[in-house]
Amino acid sequence: MEIRNIIETTRVFISQGEPGEALQILLGFVKNDPRYKDTRRTLELMEFNFNATRQQERKGIMPASEAQRFYSKMSDELLSMADELEAGRVPSATSKASKTTMRNLLTGGVVLLILGIVAVLLLNQPAAPECPTFADTPRRILLLPFQQVSGDKADAEVYIQQAIRKLSEKNMFPISVEIFPSSNAHLSNPDEATVRRLGKDCQAAMVIWGFYEKSMDTITIQPRFLFAEDNGPGRSADILTVRRIADLQHTEKFRKLEDAVFSLCAFIVMRDSVGLSKKWLEKIKEPNAAEKALLSEIQK
Repeated sequence: MEIRNIIETTRVFISQGEPGEALQILLGFVKNDPRYKDTRRTLELMEFNFNATRQQERKGIMPASEAQRFYSKMSDELLSMADELEAGRVPSATSKASKTTMRNLLTGGVVLLILGIVAVLLLNQPAAPECPTFADTPRRILLLPFQQVSGDKADAEVYIQQAIRKLSEKNMFPISVEIFPSSNAHLSNPDEATVRRLGKDCQAAMVIWGFYEKSMDTITIQPRFLFAEDNGPGRSADILTVRRIADLQHTEKFRKLEDAVFSLCAFIVMRDSVGLSKKWLEKIKEPNAAEKALLSEIQK
């Protein structure tokens, strides 16, 4: 492309509010010509700051007004360079335009660096979770969205919430079970440390999460749970420790929703009502090792 076309195309892009495209045109022209070595360095620095500014603007770290100010200065400098080239001169580091460019871009680079550091510090600080509101009961259950493994999409945690509430109301035993509103657990199951922290932050007695599969009208789940408090659900030495219960519970396979809910409710109430816990454990059609062990301990 001839220099006349280069200059014309650069001005067209700038007039259309596309300084990034104009920069690429000029950079492509001077890139391999040793006469424009200093100009190339200036344009490369400008390119770096342009990309950084655009990224910070998209992330919301830099206000749009501040970014537009940078783009306007950049457009002015590009037009000055185009004028220099049109006049047959080489925009160099000693020219007025280049000095202004370097000063503006270096200043902008420092600002962007500071903004980046501040953003990293802010992002690394743990944000307070948006916890749901529980009813006034010590049996507060926090449900995380379940992660789909296969089959059709379903809100498994909603079915679990409704089933637990139904059992709670039917047996006149208050349990407050709420779904955590802002969790990505449905995309990737969290580790136990994260779950325990959420439970404590939201003042929940238990946190339930896991996986699900749906085929036709049947939902099977692989639930996991832990008690937010380290002392667990039972005060009696005759009850299995929370760690042993959790270890057994976490090794189970996918199971029917009804059995899983009876199991979860049994663990929820066992510190307050051994009788009710026993009743729900006995309703499980296909009990797993954890449930058999707990029922055995209760029956002693």
